Amino acid sequence: MKKHIKYISEISSNHNSNLTRSKKLINISAASGFDTVKFQLFKVDKLFHKSVLKKSKKHRDRIKWELPEKYLPIIYKYAKKKGLNFGCTPFYLEAVDILKPFVDFYKIASYEILRLDLFDKCIKTRKHIIFSTGMANKHEITNVLKLFKKKKI
Repeated sequence: MKKHIKYISEISSNHNSNLTRSKKLINISAASGFDTVKFQLFKVDKLFHKSVLKKSKKHRDRIKWELPEKYLPIIYKYAKKKGLNFGCTPFYLEAVDILKPFVDFYKIASYEILRLDLFDKCIKTRKHIIFSTGMANKHEITNVLKLFKKKKI
């Protein structure tokens, strides 16, 4: 990581799958004093069960929020050019490998706290990891911390 993380601009999926908007959000983040930007990498068909997608147009429409993988090298380099750290939340296992060349850190969402396979895969990259605990209980947090300790992180 280029510099210590103090302030993260949570861009999330607010880019609306638009490269120009992504760069604009990175510009705003840099101008506002953030030292880090964070996006999300998900695929609607991997995030929601097909029965949910079949019944819910609202869920199907979230495809508009997907970050196109081809944007990753572009927005990563753009963030670096602006002096920012770049992180991303992987919402499926393959996303960890896709993101690896481009992220300074992975961020795991609190509702993924039970996905020890996701934590394990991120840990194996030897990159920094941030994880949320908002939806977790003490036992779940302890399990994740044990995994970090076991992997000597």
